Amino acid sequence: MDPKEKELYLAIIIAIVLFSIIIIYFIVSLILYQRRFIALQKERINAEINTLENERKRVASELHDGIGPLISSVKLYINSLDVPKDDDEIVQKAGLYIDDIMQNIRQISNNLMPNTLVRKGLHAAIVEFVAKSDNQNNVKINYSCETPDLSIDKETEINVFRIIQEIINNTIKHSGATQLMIKLSKENKQLLLQTRDNGKGFDFEAMKNKDVTSTGGLGLKNLESRVEVLGGHLFHKSEVNKGVAFIFEIPINQKENN
Repeated sequence: MDPKEKELYLAIIIAIVLFSIIIIYFIVSLILYQRRFIALQKERINAEINTLENERKRVASELHDGIGPLISSVKLYINSLDVPKDDDEIVQKAGLYIDDIMQNIRQISNNLMPNTLVRKGLHAAIVEFVAKSDNQNNVKINYSCETPDLSIDKETEINVFRIIQEIINNTIKHSGATQLMIKLSKENKQLLLQTRDNGKGFDFEAMKNKDVTSTGGLGLKNLESRVEVLGGHLFHKSEVNKGVAFIFEIPINQKENN
């Protein structure tokens, strides 16, 4: 091989090596960028959810500890008024209206941030919510939990409760189902949540990609966002007139000792 051919082969080899390095650098950069993008997206979703939950907690606290006592004081003042007998009926009706307002405030406050979830944990909060929701719109809800003492951190408790709350509300309002099964268990260091209804079913991808103003589409996006924040996985199966089944696999974090 003459010197010119050697120089040519050497140049080709150098070009191939340089091109390979550029390609490898590009691929590695793309992978790192993708990972960073996913991490930032998860941080953003987590921040949005935390902001939402903190705002719910704040509003619930103001309703329960601020407005509630004020309305109770108003009722005490009304009951202490010395009014003519002809006005007794008006005072009684006013008292009943105030009682209704107080009941609604308690209900709204509890929906925003259930006291049972804070005081007694996830299992007790689910039992309470299922009892209130059972047989609404003729939907029978069957909830079971193999390990009631789940011992998981508060962030996971809140997100799992919101997931179940979303599924129950959507099933009652939109599914046309008569039965909803909810099963919660701990398996292989993860929380396993399974739900199934016997409703009309839907196209998961089509519903998820609906406009954000769509209640159904927004609800599915909320489920995915909460599972993503928890580092879990969501599996689903739905067929027209055969209902919807969800499986959530969520890693378990140790309960914080406050």
